[in-house]
Amino acid sequence: MINEVLDQLVYLKLKSAHLYLKELHINDAISQSELKGLNKVLRKEVEAKEENNKLYNVKVAAFPFIRKIEDYDFSFQPTVDENKIKNLIASNFYFDATNVVFIGNPGVGNYRKFLLIERNERSYPYIGISTLISFDNTPQ
Repeated sequence: MINEVLDQLVYLKLKSAHLYLKELHINDAISQSELKGLNKVLRKEVEAKEENNKLYNVKVAAFPFIRKIEDYDFSFQPTVDENKIKNLIASNFYFDATNVVFIGNPGVGNYRKFLLIERNERSYPYIGISTLISFDNTPQ
């Protein structure tokens, strides 16, 4: 429990609180119930900070507008496989730092698919290994 609370203090850049808590723990001047309460409060603060970071990243990306998967009309372009897009959104490619490459002719909506998927993710930390996603964009 103490290590988790100390890690949260480091993440929140609360250096003096980190040192003081270590001192309290060494001197056995803090109880487990107090640690649990502090952990609960700090966890909420970490969640709020991460959410604010995500909102900031979206703002910095300067998207012209925000759309969700629910807003996309899959009947407009029937060659787009709805299940393939939803499975990609549900995957962990952002968290695993995996690139996704869309293959298709120009003007068939690959960039729109990317924006749709990107805006449905919570965070997008790093660039790493690549994944090749091929969509059959040929007219039927």
